[in-house]
Amino acid sequence: MLNKKGFTIAEVIISFTILSIILASVIGSTIFYRNKMKEEEILTQLADFKNTVTKVVYDDILANDNRRIVNVERCIGTANCINLIDKANQSHTLKIVEYTSTTTDHKRGIYLSYNNILYMLPDSDLGVGEERVCDFIRGFDIENYSQDNLGLYTIKTSFRHKDLDAKYDIMLTITRHD
Repeated sequence: MLNKKGFTIAEVIISFTILSIILASVIGSTIFYRNKMKEEEILTQLADFKNTVTKVVYDDILANDNRRIVNVERCIGTANCINLIDKANQSHTLKIVEYTSTTTDHKRGIYLSYNNILYMLPDSDLGVGEERVCDFIRGFDIENYSQDNLGLYTIKTSFRHKDLDAKYDIMLTITRHD
């Protein structure tokens, strides 16, 4: 009499195929959600950077009446630097700075500097031989809207993150106070 307690080759192959399909879908979902989580983390870092810089500038120029801006002008010789001139004729400098080597004070990368305080652009640091993931697209654009003694300046710079394939703007709108 034959003993029928084992599996046939066909049953083993079908079981293996079903398990492979389930495993492939689980791995695919895990990779998709891991990439989505990384993308959301990058978006959060970029939004935090943009919000921090905007808040620091606005908090500084709105801190007291003497810091109200009366003029906005480019630094001489560069599109990566502007000066906000206040009522007390003090200059508040906003500029894009690139450090190509690491020191005790800062890492290699791209920074936005406001009054000599550095704010590092996320994912702008470079390893040896690496391509920068996040970088500013251009320097600052200044638009001056002046009508009826109302001065309105719009200052804009843009940066791009390679992994997200999108452009992000930092825009400051400042009313001139004479």
